[in-house]
Amino acid sequence: MAFTRQLGDENADSGELWAIMERFMTALRVLFLEGRCVDLPGFTSHMLNQLQKPRSFQPAPTQLARTSGGPGAISDDVAERCLARMRKYARLAAEATRAEFPHFDILAASRVFIWKSRSCARAAASLRLRG
Repeated sequence: MAFTRQLGDENADSGELWAIMERFMTALRVLFLEGRCVDLPGFTSHMLNQLQKPRSFQPAPTQLARTSGGPGAISDDVAERCLARMRKYARLAAEATRAEFPHFDILAASRVFIWKSRSCARAAASLRLRG
């Protein structure tokens, strides 16, 4: 969602489009294709930790209390099935991004020619003000 917000921002610097896309594609690859979402800090690892704690609840006064979660509540098989589903979504998002921005790889490769950093831009603006 942050990716689409950044692309939809009218004040976004079009020269940094490649960086926004590269961060998005890297996040998809690392979190879902490599499966790191389960151990890197984030919502997935937080929820997996929460599910390790047993929680009791009573759906209605006339029903028996129930418990969910606890050690071993999420088996490796269940986690892998969920991750496999997310891998499909990640691949779909990556393909949609490549279709929408077919020249992304060229933009990413051209970053070696970008010499102007923000600090250089501030220094240049400062010199223009003095001159």
